[in-house]
Amino acid sequence: MASKRLVVRLPADDGSTFDLAEHHGSFVVLFFFPKAGSPGCTESACEFRDLMPRFARVGAEVAGVSPDSVRKLANFRNKLGLPYRLLSDPDAAVIRRFKLWVPKQLFGHRYMGVDRASVVIGPDGRVAATIKAPVIAGHADAVLLAVRDLRALA
Repeated sequence: MASKRLVVRLPADDGSTFDLAEHHGSFVVLFFFPKAGSPGCTESACEFRDLMPRFARVGAEVAGVSPDSVRKLANFRNKLGLPYRLLSDPDAAVIRRFKLWVPKQLFGHRYMGVDRASVVIGPDGRVAATIKAPVIAGHADAVLLAVRDLRALA
């Protein structure tokens, strides 16, 4: 994936279409989350929300990606006052492309779901970093640090 420019086009919660090609020349952070409104996803979304001024200072756009519907994502965004778009990937095509659609287990029930992680796309349109989030607390800070480091190297 790192060898060629990515194509990512997804419907956003605000009625627009997010097209990664329109962000060529900038850093883009796509953070992937399983389910709008769940406690972990709420915590993650709020961490990114609270750090948005710092992401803006390093010139990075942030967007969340989930298999939830556009309507559910819009409600989630409005409820939390999120200053970034949420992107709907209902068939998990983009999630799969980043290898973040994985087997999971909860209370003995096995299913496929989103592996919580963030992907930093560099100004060249290629994956610059993938940061897994085994623990939610501090994940957005780790992503911000990665963007700062990558920007310093650019």
